[in-house]
Amino acid sequence: MRAVVLARRSRALLPNARLLTRSQNTLALDSVSDNVDPRRQTISVLGKSPSVSPDAFVAPSATLIGQVNLADKTGVWYNSVLRGDLNPISVGYNTHIMDGTVVGVDSSLATGYDSSTVIGQFVTVGARCYLKACTIQDNATLGDGCVVLEGALIEAGAVLAAGSVVPAGARIPAGEMWGGNPLQFIRKLEKAELEVPASNAAANFKLAGEHAAEFLPDGQAYQDLK
Repeated sequence: MRAVVLARRSRALLPNARLLTRSQNTLALDSVSDNVDPRRQTISVLGKSPSVSPDAFVAPSATLIGQVNLADKTGVWYNSVLRGDLNPISVGYNTHIMDGTVVGVDSSLATGYDSSTVIGQFVTVGARCYLKACTIQDNATLGDGCVVLEGALIEAGAVLAAGSVVPAGARIPAGEMWGGNPLQFIRKLEKAELEVPASNAAANFKLAGEHAAEFLPDGQAYQDLK
């Protein structure tokens, strides 16, 4: 009984609580402002605009902000965000950034370090990763949930195990697997493993095409019946 009385008193003290909540301006789809479109995939800011290759796949829920350059056959998957407002982000040929990953830059770093983010060719960045002002060279593979901080360098063909944290300014040598937090060397990669990134990139590009087809007005299944 006491709980019921307290609940009634709370509602009496805040008679307009629901109205106050609904009146707040947000970026929700039901925003009261006609000038806000939260569904845009590309956003220009500070005079910088994304540049996207015609055959790149950008999922409907992914967002590119500022100077983000996507090369041919790249893929930015669902709920990923690439924010190149203070410096550019470049993503190389047939590289795929998987679901929920955030890529950012910095305004400036110590002398000798690039504050942009550069991701090379045939790179796979796993889901839920965080990359900031770092360099990922060609054919590197990052497992899910990796963090690569400012000024870090992942050399060509290197592999990061899932959940790895690469500290600021660290370097992962080419052709090696590293992992953990704190980060440590695991092993040298076999010759056959060095060929895996290219095949993964081809598979991701094919899958991206299948996903993109479903966002046609009637979907690919309907198109196939025509």
